[in-house]
Amino acid sequence: MTGARNVLMPNHTDDRTFRDEYDGAKTPERVTVLATNRIRDALDDDNLDTAILLAATHAEAVLTQRLQRYFEVHHVAFEELVGRQTLGWYLSKANQHDLVDQVYREALNDLVEKRNRLAHDLSYMQELRDDEEEKAAVRDIVETCVDWLEG
Repeated sequence: MTGARNVLMPNHTDDRTFRDEYDGAKTPERVTVLATNRIRDALDDDNLDTAILLAATHAEAVLTQRLQRYFEVHHVAFEELVGRQTLGWYLSKANQHDLVDQVYREALNDLVEKRNRLAHDLSYMQELRDDEEEKAAVRDIVETCVDWLEG
């Protein structure tokens, strides 16, 4: 039994505890910093499709957390109540309850539209490579969403 326990709980030889190392209270902050760095890296590398998907994924997570806090519902109970929804659904509900600053709503709505096009329109990836106006629009949308994620 001791061997199995060591697999689940890492051995620490220093003064840190398991809780110190894996403190869930700071997890959203750490994840957001890493996420926004990855999104910016994708923009810098001109990987706009990756930037859209990363921004959308992290926006969905943030909106879900905000709704859970607003309704004071544990994340497991929240998922049981509403099921797994889409980014657009979470954004709509968050906007209904003024959980998103008006300044960011248009960019987040545009992000939903770009993510949907990327997922459902096979020609959109080519458009992202060839259309300079679309590239500029996507960059602006994603950069605004990154500002929101960091805010």
